[in-house]
Amino acid sequence: MPATALADLIPATHLNGDVVNIAEVSERDLVAHFTRLSHRQFSVDLGMYPLGSCTMKYNPKFCDAVANDPGLNSVHPGAPAELTQGWLELLATLEESSAPSLEWPRDAAARRGRRGELTGCC
Repeated sequence: MPATALADLIPATHLNGDVVNIAEVSERDLVAHFTRLSHRQFSVDLGMYPLGSCTMKYNPKFCDAVANDPGLNSVHPGAPAELTQGWLELLATLEESSAPSLEWPRDAAARRGRRGELTGCC
């Protein structure tokens, strides 16, 4: 990539001519700070997440692996139906197989409670 002057990239009205005082932090302190922050993040590998619905707390890693399959996640939402027949078949099969166990009619929207949690609609 060729070097380009900042003035060629950003209009002069958006540039600040004043010196901005930025805190000086050592690399060690910076790494320690972000490491501390990373340890504050919750992970299902570290324990139970006690909140209610809409947290995706119990999604198994297997589901993540399936969702990351390029054949599944690379389909564009605006793709025409004739190019997504495999997806439509998969969704219809899942709907037919899960409706009896979730105790709702196939055409009903599960929007709250345990049904909403299972479908991710809450």
